[in-house]
Amino acid sequence: MPTFDPNSFRKQFPLIKQGAERDGLIYFDNAATTQKPDCVLQAVERYYRETNANVHRAAHRLSDNATRYYENARDTAQQFLNARHRAEIIWTRGTTEGINLLANCLPLLPGDEILISALEHHANIVPWQLAAQRGGACIKVIPLNSQGDLDLEAYQQLLNSRTRLVAVTQCSNAIGSQPDLPAMIELAHNAGALFLVDGAQSIAHHRIDLQQMGCDFFVCSGHKAFAPTGIGLLFGKRSIMETLPPWQGGGEMIEHVSFERSIYQPPPLRFEAGTPNISGAIGFAAALDMLGQLDRKQLIAHEQQLLSHAKERCLAIPGVRLVVNPEMQGPVLSLQVPTMDHKDISAQLDQAGIAVRTGHHCAMPLMQLLGLKGTIRISFSAYNQLAEVDRFADNLEQILSQERAALAVTRPTNHQQSFDQYGKSLSFEQVIKPLLATPQWQQRYRKIMQLGDNLPSLPDNFRGPENLVSGCESPVWLHSQIIDQGKDARLELMADSESRLLRGLLSLLLCLANHRPIKELQTFDPMPDFEPLGLERHLSPSRSNGLHRIIEQIRRRATHY
Repeated sequence: MPTFDPNSFRKQFPLIKQGAERDGLIYFDNAATTQKPDCVLQAVERYYRETNANVHRAAHRLSDNATRYYENARDTAQQFLNARHRAEIIWTRGTTEGINLLANCLPLLPGDEILISALEHHANIVPWQLAAQRGGACIKVIPLNSQGDLDLEAYQQLLNSRTRLVAVTQCSNAIGSQPDLPAMIELAHNAGALFLVDGAQSIAHHRIDLQQMGCDFFVCSGHKAFAPTGIGLLFGKRSIMETLPPWQGGGEMIEHVSFERSIYQPPPLRFEAGTPNISGAIGFAAALDMLGQLDRKQLIAHEQQLLSHAKERCLAIPGVRLVVNPEMQGPVLSLQVPTMDHKDISAQLDQAGIAVRTGHHCAMPLMQLLGLKGTIRISFSAYNQLAEVDRFADNLEQILSQERAALAVTRPTNHQQSFDQYGKSLSFEQVIKPLLATPQWQQRYRKIMQLGDNLPSLPDNFRGPENLVSGCESPVWLHSQIIDQGKDARLELMADSESRLLRGLLSLLLCLANHRPIKELQTFDPMPDFEPLGLERHLSPSRSNGLHRIIEQIRRRATHY
């Protein structure tokens, strides 16, 4: 009889276990990718150590064994999802490739309509936009209600005889909403439309029975279900897939090739051109075997307990609000803190060993509908614990308390005079000295943010798109004007950001840049001056890249003048 014990389950994940013991790691970014258990790591390693060979081709024992394990993995996926035929399981690189495969193979005619929902990930939007452009079809969007659930009445009104396909997520990766798929699939089929389910966020949580669900297509990614990256699958009903042309050409998908014409294999091989991700499929099967041995009701109950406790704790923190509160919600919680840049929050949480995700979560249209630039997302897996939720909430509350204290400091409002005085009154040596006297990076991080609190605010008329620096994780505006004409000409730079950390880094840059002639700024490189701070070691790649984009923009301004 399958059972589920959170503590025993957690012990199977070496990165989670060792990370918690080593530096208190809490991993709450499971909607992006999950960690890998020993059984998956061992299955992948065993393949490469004992069986490594290509599949379906060579006439030797290693290839025979590799082919058997690879095709056994397909059988495992078929049984796990309860697909009717093994030929309905097509290996892909992941959810994105599965959707792109269909978008390139399904015939569309002018006037056909594709329905997607407002919840969708970019991977379930962009491929259909490209397909619609090629075939002359159009895309319509199923809206949300005020809770964050799909509006089923509006969905019914959108369905008509021109609807060719409905493509909807089983669980939103951004806000956790879980649509009523059985009802939606039945309505679509009654209208004569096909139905695609994006199961990227559900495969690791729900028990999925494709025959009972009744969808025509189902896509998912292994890496979100404890399996390796670069592997996923597309389920397509055999009666449909047999009518579709191949997407890619090459080895494996052909039965016979001549220079005049080619004859293609039947599904699934018709859609698996080239050498596949053999070890990935084997690792995926190991993950599905592990999940199949667990009581999924108990697993879901544990994850829902984590979600409920997180809601309760976060709502008790002043300044934190839930983005939505859907009727049915997966283990994904999106939070909004209007008074603070979310990336500053995630960076400070990271310093405390807590991994979360901030931003638009590859769901920009959804964020636009909600009127948000992004959210703080915590996403749970079955290996997470209630104590981890408490530690997250305690740290978030402390960060916001410190932010409220910082906001009490009034930033200068006489912008031009303030920036001029700011540049003349501070030297880089004065600014960097107290930072270097702080050996612990977490405290140094706070000091950099405090430095940004004293940076004068940039006036609204300087915050236009012409001054926006592209490529920064948080918006950064850089305004420049030439002063001291002639050989002593230099640029007066003014800059600002929504992020306290970036304002602190901008303070350091202005201290260096505003004292140099224009010619020197054309080759401006402050990184050797920043080296003692250890920024490159401790900033996230996106933060570091943003810093380099700002430096590059300063050089461009100097070259232009």
